[in-house]
Amino acid sequence: MKHSVLFLLCLVFWANRAVGQPTVQGQVVSARTGEGVPFVAVQVENQQTGTLTDSVGTFRLRVPADTCFLLIRAMGFASGRVRADSASRIVLTESALNLTEISIKAINPAHRIINEAVRNLVANDPDQIAAFQYEAYHVSTVSRVVPAIRKTLKNDSSAGNTSVGKDLYVNESYSVRQFMAPNLSRETITASRTSGSQTTLFASLRPLLQPFGFHKQIMVVTLPTNNEALSYLSPLSKNSAAVYDFYLADTLVHTPGDSTFVVEYEPRRGRDFSGLKGVLHIRSGSYAPEYVVAEPADPATLLRFRFEQTYELVQNHWFPVEIRSDWTLQPASLTKLGQLRFSTRSRLTNVRLNQPINPATFTDIAVVLADTANRTDETYWQTHRLDSLTVREKNTFAWHDSLRGWQRFRTRLLPTLAEWGAAGVVPLGRYINLSSQTFFDANVYEGPRLTLNLLTSPTFSRLVRLDGKLAYGFKDQAVKYEGRIRLLLDPARQMFLTGAYRFDVSEPGNVQFFIWNQPQIPYELLRTFLLSRADSLRQWRVDWSFRTMKYATITVSAVQETRQPTYGYRYHAPEWAHMPEQVFGNTELSVGFRYAFNEKLAQIGRGSIVAQAPSPVWSVQVIRGMMSRLFRGDFGYVKLNTRYEQLLRSRRLGETYINLTAGIIWGDLPYPYLYNGRGAKSDLNSIWVANHFQTMGLYEFTSDRYATLFVTHNFKTLLGKPSIPWFRPEPSLVQGVAVGSLRNADWHEGIPIKTLERGFFESGLLVDNLYRQRIANVTYLGVGAGVFYRWGPNQFANQPDNWAYRLVWNIGF
Repeated sequence: MKHSVLFLLCLVFWANRAVGQPTVQGQVVSARTGEGVPFVAVQVENQQTGTLTDSVGTFRLRVPADTCFLLIRAMGFASGRVRADSASRIVLTESALNLTEISIKAINPAHRIINEAVRNLVANDPDQIAAFQYEAYHVSTVSRVVPAIRKTLKNDSSAGNTSVGKDLYVNESYSVRQFMAPNLSRETITASRTSGSQTTLFASLRPLLQPFGFHKQIMVVTLPTNNEALSYLSPLSKNSAAVYDFYLADTLVHTPGDSTFVVEYEPRRGRDFSGLKGVLHIRSGSYAPEYVVAEPADPATLLRFRFEQTYELVQNHWFPVEIRSDWTLQPASLTKLGQLRFSTRSRLTNVRLNQPINPATFTDIAVVLADTANRTDETYWQTHRLDSLTVREKNTFAWHDSLRGWQRFRTRLLPTLAEWGAAGVVPLGRYINLSSQTFFDANVYEGPRLTLNLLTSPTFSRLVRLDGKLAYGFKDQAVKYEGRIRLLLDPARQMFLTGAYRFDVSEPGNVQFFIWNQPQIPYELLRTFLLSRADSLRQWRVDWSFRTMKYATITVSAVQETRQPTYGYRYHAPEWAHMPEQVFGNTELSVGFRYAFNEKLAQIGRGSIVAQAPSPVWSVQVIRGMMSRLFRGDFGYVKLNTRYEQLLRSRRLGETYINLTAGIIWGDLPYPYLYNGRGAKSDLNSIWVANHFQTMGLYEFTSDRYATLFVTHNFKTLLGKPSIPWFRPEPSLVQGVAVGSLRNADWHEGIPIKTLERGFFESGLLVDNLYRQRIANVTYLGVGAGVFYRWGPNQFANQPDNWAYRLVWNIGF
């Protein structure tokens, strides 16, 4: 009984003490933007009691007295000290932190925390959940960040000046995302509203520029402009302490045994790799990231980003609930007026884990626009807006609505042009689109080539698409044309039936199936400009294609065509030796299979772009040529073509690209249907062409069975990363091998014929970015050089002929 009374007295004492303690509520905001700062450490001075601000910067903390002081600490901001009774609004000023100036103890306590986080990385990865769904509200802004020295321009009435409290553009959107492990994803943008415009560009770009999660050893960001991938070694990767400096800046105790570790990180001095800097809040127990800030550590980076992610415990799993990103560049035209910034913030809600999802929901289009996405009213936004618009964002909408005449037209035109450029499609009214992807082309045979390509829009019909092309080559002075009709038979499986007629020129010895289905590799596409040998082609074809499995497409085709060589070739097979007219008729049936792992597209306007490049990609095609008088089939044969491509990224050793192609023909065919060697040597070319032999002539070798292998390893900055922005050499080793054979080589006359029975070998060294030049202060144009050597049985007797020297260029940030 005595013990019970003592227990009750103690309980009453502690309850009265707790009731007697005042509670402080407040918000921590940035002095620059006025917005709340998430995950700021708020701690009672001289005590372990503390808390963290939430995603909008607000906090609630029980304090011993109103007169006590609170210590405020946040990554990237100057620390603060305020009285508890004055903490309703705390303003922090930004500051830079250099970890190299901090003395790190021999035994760094942050290393144990990071090692535990890495050990639990897979278990805490949202992408390891069997399935999840969520809804999200997003706000994206395009603004001009005015430097402090220019803030005297308060009378500047241009859109986006920070002094007048508005941005260039604001977009708010609402989306629903579904995910199934390991990598099936579909995000449907159900609503979008942009200030002054009907464009959905900003809503479509947002998911491409906003990584989800921070749990991969290598963080890869694919830029939608040119499919360029930016890759960075994550601080949460195996043995990251060898290349990153970590500093345990704070430990916030929530309850006994439950703490948040605040760890700041940046690359170690002298370590040459693409790294990040920022802050990690790691929760004890599960060692899951609770809050993440990441940005490039290299100060020479022109296109800069900053990612912030906030996680909460959802159904016993740490899951992102708020994601922020800032992309900043400073074009030359804005050097004096500030930086251009694209910012997004997303609030996730209605998160549902491990609920069944129909696999048929997912296609290769990972970001989809609903038909009515840009036709929502204010009532919709009042019910779906999870976070109220800031005064600045409201001002932007009001400013655009107030414009008239030329100003209104100009502000609407700019994002519309950007959308057309990204999608490659220009609307010509409601029902017709103009494709801008192949408007201008050029090659040696045709010279400059202009192409007008018109196609119907989804407004005309979602089930039927009409497509017409008209082209003219200024060198061969010939008109080419093509027409096609495509029927959508099954939207869920993306099943299409396409019929087409084509009158054009075509390079002999190529596999068209590979050309139509290969990933976009700019270095390899350079080979098309060297085309100097062409057949005149008339072709009818029918294609039936559909998706199967996760990333596979099957195409069944029937083709009837005639080809006439234009380069003096004659086929002297016994049945053709005495034919004066060398026009070849061919009728074939084929089945093609393409597997592109993890390929994702994003819908932008009336077109789509590659949101994530696939790797690996495997293509195989089987062709049966049929002899037929009715359909002008002159040859009976079987042909098998295959191609395999893969990009392998190493955490520290760079990237390896593998390209393997092979083909075999059973039967006898004229030269246009054989295989050319993959040569790129030409007097007109001094630029490296990927996946081709730089010392092999364009049409030097011919085969009816062949195999080629190219392996390119880019060491990136492994061998050194000078601090000079214009000198960032990246060495690459290139090895190419080819073998092949040709039966009845004497049946081909009028052109030189060489075969590959003895093999072809070429080795090369490329050094990229020997010199980098800033272009409009937006991107780097990098120029490098390479040397290649032809060796083995097919090398020339004259040694200088075995060497090739090439320039290499790239666009980087």
